[in-house]
Amino acid sequence: MKFAAVLAFAATTALAAPKPGGDGPPPTDGQCVGVEKGPEPGSWVFKDCALFQIPPGSPCTTIPEDLSKPYPDCCPKPSCPE
Repeated sequence: MKFAAVLAFAATTALAAPKPGGDGPPPTDGQCVGVEKGPEPGSWVFKDCALFQIPPGSPCTTIPEDLSKPYPDCCPKPSCPE
């Protein structure tokens, strides 16, 4: 029986840092993050990609980040044979 373990962790950060001179979020160019309006006026919620670890000897590989895609499709992800 084959067994592949992948540990994952997702993080969300809330920031109350409105863009100077506007009410839009700070720029996220070149980063794979999700951005939504936060619960407080002028706040933004940033969603990071899940962190994962592939154990040594595992047949799994990492599909790299793809900034041509929107969040969360741009996130790196594990790929394990079935």
